[in-house]
Amino acid sequence: MTRVLQSLTLLGCLPLAGVSAFDDSTSTSDLVHRLAESVDKGAYAPSELRKVAERGGVAVRVAADLLDESKPERASVLCQLIARASRNRNAHEELLKLYDPAAHETFYTEKGMATERKIGAVLDWKEWPPLFQAAAIRACPRFTRAWILKRTSDSSEQSVSRTAALIEEWSRWISFGNERQHRGTFLAMLVSMAEGEAMKASVRLSTSILAGIEHAHGFSPCCGSSGWLERRTRKVPEELRGKSAETCPLLGIVRTALSDGSPLIRAQACRAIASFSATFPNEALELLLKLLELEKEDVVRARIGSSLASFPQDQRAGAAALKLFSGSDNAIVRREILYAMAKTKWQTRDAIMKEAFRSPDEGVAGVAMSAVTKEVGPEIRDRILSISKGFKDTSPGLVDALGRLGDPRALPYLRRCLVDEKRAVLRAKVAMALEGIEGGDTDKLIEEHFIRESNRDVRLQLIRVASRRRMQGVVPTLLDLASDHEAADDFRAEAIWGLGNFPGNRVESLLLNLSKSRGLSALYSNLALTKLGNPYASAALEQLFFAGSPGERMIILALLGEARKDHPLVQRGLDSSEFAVLLGAAKAARQLGSEKYRKSLAKVSDDPHVKALLETGMRDVPTLAFYLREEKL
Repeated sequence: MTRVLQSLTLLGCLPLAGVSAFDDSTSTSDLVHRLAESVDKGAYAPSELRKVAERGGVAVRVAADLLDESKPERASVLCQLIARASRNRNAHEELLKLYDPAAHETFYTEKGMATERKIGAVLDWKEWPPLFQAAAIRACPRFTRAWILKRTSDSSEQSVSRTAALIEEWSRWISFGNERQHRGTFLAMLVSMAEGEAMKASVRLSTSILAGIEHAHGFSPCCGSSGWLERRTRKVPEELRGKSAETCPLLGIVRTALSDGSPLIRAQACRAIASFSATFPNEALELLLKLLELEKEDVVRARIGSSLASFPQDQRAGAAALKLFSGSDNAIVRREILYAMAKTKWQTRDAIMKEAFRSPDEGVAGVAMSAVTKEVGPEIRDRILSISKGFKDTSPGLVDALGRLGDPRALPYLRRCLVDEKRAVLRAKVAMALEGIEGGDTDKLIEEHFIRESNRDVRLQLIRVASRRRMQGVVPTLLDLASDHEAADDFRAEAIWGLGNFPGNRVESLLLNLSKSRGLSALYSNLALTKLGNPYASAALEQLFFAGSPGERMIILALLGEARKDHPLVQRGLDSSEFAVLLGAAKAARQLGSEKYRKSLAKVSDDPHVKALLETGMRDVPTLAFYLREEKL
């Protein structure tokens, strides 16, 4: 488990409590007091706060003792410190025990309630310091929850406003993947509030409760409509979900809100209803369709359009989207439908896009470009190609759409973009679009522009594209770059890896020589040789794997997956306790698509520590969760 924590720290997922990145033996208590004193003297520097925040739970505990309503400047900085030092609350309880015991004590034990009460006392101050809401939600959640529930009957403007602000902050905290292991408690609080008078107090409070249901019950919007948490990791209590749509209290709250007199409440209820697409898909969609028949307000109709994306396989949703799109002249409504359509399998996709291109007002046609795939019908294909013929500027949306189409007739426009476009980031986008267009003319264009291109990032992208397309004309360039010890590491690594797509004595000879060197050259050359099927590279790659850092081991596994080369190291990676290695191995196993890894992936998914990780919002965890899902094999 120590190795797991080390890997997490390496990836920037977790801070190590009590271990500062600075060479500073000063106690945490002294650092916090010094920070408070510097604020009082008007000599505060933000770098001091960042340094102290690395001390985690201990810093929170000390800062709580120094909060003083009579010193607003100090309180403001200390609240920032508490909020920053408490971000590790997204970690699972068992992990927190290990790497930040002080934070675990504060967040989970009765002893920690003393710290929560000190921070929570700010809730009753006349004025809240900036960022206090974040500090309250992260550092004293139990006290804050109790405070909110006690004030559900208080209809004063200040009480309602403060309650709504706290729920909004809590909802935002969860929406970014944090603290999903505790969302059941949050939802229970919202149910209790809604069953009282809270939903009648104000529009803002009502919408904040509905947003909380959306984010805590469903999947985070930032992770896509399909979500990344497995259903079994959800901690929504059974009594809150209900046995049926009729008995589910959460759905009941949303159902009632859909008929509210306020368009803003109805609009937020539409977003909330989408979170039930996994638990009660038929009932949730029927509620949306029923509302659509009656709804006249564009702000609500736009939300209906976006919420239909939560039913990507249901053709009823597609038919409703087409009807709404055709019957609306509001650009916002139409754009929301197009954004929703992009990730669906609706049979009405082409019909909606036809409508969009007929009236390209206020960016509607531009948004339609994002839904273009290779499978679009000939009419849509011809329309997009026609647009490219008359378009002089580089349009990122049009470039991406042409790349997805993969039609050689797009080359004249893409050539103009490569030659005339001054912005390197857009030329790099054009290079990526060219990868999907087959044919020798495309290869010729890539080779020609590689010679002229001066920007290193664009050249790097062209190297990647040319290598993956197995363009023989770039082999001399790749050989030169791979041999150039003065070249930048990323260029050289891409060149060496790219050579693995080109069998031949000259290529293998160079790679064998490089494999005997050290560092990145040895790593990537052995990977390239493995891709080429060289029998001597496998053993060398194993040596590099076991001698390398977790990051290097992850690179090896990820590239084995990209190359579709099965290797015993994949199974070794799945048996690892290092997060980075496990992530690389899971990805490789999915890319290989081999049945033999199914049991290993299921075993990893069932590991208690991995389950704990999947319930957090730490960086790269969504990626791991995606590759562990059995249905993706």
